[in-house]
Amino acid sequence: PSTPGEDVHLQWWAPRKSPYDYDALVSPNGCAIFWNLADAYPSHGEPEFNGGNARVDESGRVTVRVRKPASYRVGPWILFPHIHLRLCSGEMFAHANP
Repeated sequence: PSTPGEDVHLQWWAPRKSPYDYDALVSPNGCAIFWNLADAYPSHGEPEFNGGNARVDESGRVTVRVRKPASYRVGPWILFPHIHLRLCSGEMFAHANP
């Protein structure tokens, strides 16, 4: 959580929004699949970027809004739709609990 002396932020990013609707909380069926990672992830400055950065409050809570992500192929595999998360504070890019 953030403290009076140091803010903690949660960063998140995911593949671009699937152009096909699917129920992300039930099944990936219907999710769009891109041929590769480069096509699946737009650059940070593009309107299709599916991510953000938000301050974690003093209780350790943060609200994240993500558009239902597409998926992509890695070699012969198709990944499940997913979201990347990273906690940051000060000069640290990630936190780990000992």
